[in-house]
Amino acid sequence: MQQIKYCFILTIALISLSMKSAARIFPSEGIRLNYTQIMFEYNPVFGATEYRIHIFPQTKFGGNDTKREIIIRNYSLAIIVDNVLEFGENYKWYYEAYQNNCKLKTSHEFFFGINTCPFVDSNRYKFSVTQYDSIALTNNILFLDQLGIAVNRKGKPIWFLPNERKSTYRNIEMSSNGTITLLQDNDCIAKDLLGNVIWLAPNDGKVSGDSAEYYHHDFAKLKDGTFFTSSYIFDKTSNPFNPKAFIKIRYNTLIQYDVNKKVLWSWNEKKFIDTKTMFAGILKDQTESAGTHLNSFFVDEKNNCILTSYRNNSRIAMIDKKTGLFKYQFTGKKDTLLPESVVAVDFSKQHHATILKDGNILFYNNNVDFINTNGNAVFPHIVIINPPTKVKKAEIVWDYECSTNAFPKGVNGKEGFAKELPNGNILISMGGANRSFEVTRNKKIVWECFFEKMDATTNTWQPVNNYRTNFTSSLYPQYYTVDMGVVTDSISLKNHVITINNEGTEDDIYQINIFDADQKTILMSSNISVKNRSAKSVKIQLNKKIKNLQSIYLEIFPLNNKEYAYNSKLIALN
Repeated sequence: MQQIKYCFILTIALISLSMKSAARIFPSEGIRLNYTQIMFEYNPVFGATEYRIHIFPQTKFGGNDTKREIIIRNYSLAIIVDNVLEFGENYKWYYEAYQNNCKLKTSHEFFFGINTCPFVDSNRYKFSVTQYDSIALTNNILFLDQLGIAVNRKGKPIWFLPNERKSTYRNIEMSSNGTITLLQDNDCIAKDLLGNVIWLAPNDGKVSGDSAEYYHHDFAKLKDGTFFTSSYIFDKTSNPFNPKAFIKIRYNTLIQYDVNKKVLWSWNEKKFIDTKTMFAGILKDQTESAGTHLNSFFVDEKNNCILTSYRNNSRIAMIDKKTGLFKYQFTGKKDTLLPESVVAVDFSKQHHATILKDGNILFYNNNVDFINTNGNAVFPHIVIINPPTKVKKAEIVWDYECSTNAFPKGVNGKEGFAKELPNGNILISMGGANRSFEVTRNKKIVWECFFEKMDATTNTWQPVNNYRTNFTSSLYPQYYTVDMGVVTDSISLKNHVITINNEGTEDDIYQINIFDADQKTILMSSNISVKNRSAKSVKIQLNKKIKNLQSIYLEIFPLNNKEYAYNSKLIALN
């Protein structure tokens, strides 16, 4: 019987929303990128045990700068190239396939370029980093939302949002599958790395009853693939302190959309908040009110609750998603409307309340209302609170003052951010200041960065503030390729092996299903975990029951990205 030899590769790039049935070349011919951390990907070569990538910077005249040639060796079908490519440069690259140092193939040449923008220009913006403890800090990428860029922990920009410099950005964050969510002007948007819009909230007023939803402050993609945002409803009512006058008051709403932009769930503050809280501090001649000013939410998918933070009345509240009612609320000592929830240490005008793995609540205490009478500088605090229960009050279990000699007069500003890192440290972005830093639970600063821009008028460096500093392990947190292997026997597949390679920077797990020709009977099903730090690939040996290559289909669900269960396609192996 004549042997049939061929290689079939299925590569799934997690920056897209659908599975691909064949490997791809990336960077592709002629593409222009807006980032310097790049996943190089290429086609397999029969018998290859090693691949070598050759990258050449191009000279001004289009030639190869051979003195700066970059050679990278790899043993799978994709690899992240980092810290060697630059904005504003053009490159040529090709790959070679080897078997035990014997060259099997040299690919075609491919040309690509990396664009630039003012925010990644070191002559215009700088990000001054001090590493106090390189072992204890987290080596990841940080998104600076007000500039629309990402920098590494050395303060070097590696990515920027392209072509929209008149826009304002908030809360830029990367999901595990490599897509980016953000508030851009008045819209909630999901984009790919290149800045292409792949999802846009409808902003159609179906919840507000107005011409728009008035999105603000926070927007997130949840683990189930749905989208969650905060918004406003405006209502005109009589002023409780002057019945003859009317006041326009702003209520907060929350909206959850599915991928098709259908409203799955919404919440209107007006239905659940008490009148005394809503109208606290309103004057008799006041005609407008900003209300409680919700500035963050955290969706607790496990317990079906939403933690919310309200700046204007310095309150944090947990919403029962099923009923819409507050499960509990707590606040600073000055809020007499909730005397039963007084905490041990006061806080005011807080931002970004989140739930930690242990169930405690972390938030950024702006500390705005407390001016030290003895003239000492006042700084924000980072607070962890054990939430209240039916039998006990909320209490502070960890408190850190963000003091620094860089601001001798203290910091008393809006905004601010605190988030737990994978190693348990806290990443902080100081509201009203141009400083982000990482601190351990033992209150030791291990990393610090100041953001500055060049003032062309005075030729001096001036501070640039940042609202939130979200993080990701890389631009490719979860990214995998699948090598279907070489089929040497078209009848029996009992020894055939499929290899799943984890090309990303985080651990991943997949549901693998193999179907018969009619796609009705599952011949083989298993969960496969692919570690990033240890075994970066796993091999699946096909079941002996599978006898004919032409009769099976492969299906892969990344379980950390549940939305792919709806977008996956059955891929014929023939």
